[in-house]
Amino acid sequence: MREQRKYERRLTLKTANIHFDINGNERECAVLDISDGGACVIVASTTDVPDSFEMTTDRDGLTRACKVVWRRGNRIGLSFDGTPRFHWQVR
Repeated sequence: MREQRKYERRLTLKTANIHFDINGNERECAVLDISDGGACVIVASTTDVPDSFEMTTDRDGLTRACKVVWRRGNRIGLSFDGTPRFHWQVR
């Protein structure tokens, strides 16, 4: 069966944070694979993850607007919306 994806997936194992709202609510996740158009992530529970959010990857600090495309078990398929930007954290 031939893949019909618009963008090539790259297997990875990065950690990231899903940002829910302006109150600072977030969840950790693991990014299994990523492409220019989206990603597959693992979360502890998909039930409290909204249909759209921002996600920042820990390794490179890129923040992307995301929309949930599918949910299966503890995995979520995401599509990226817009251009990524750097997220700087003050510590």
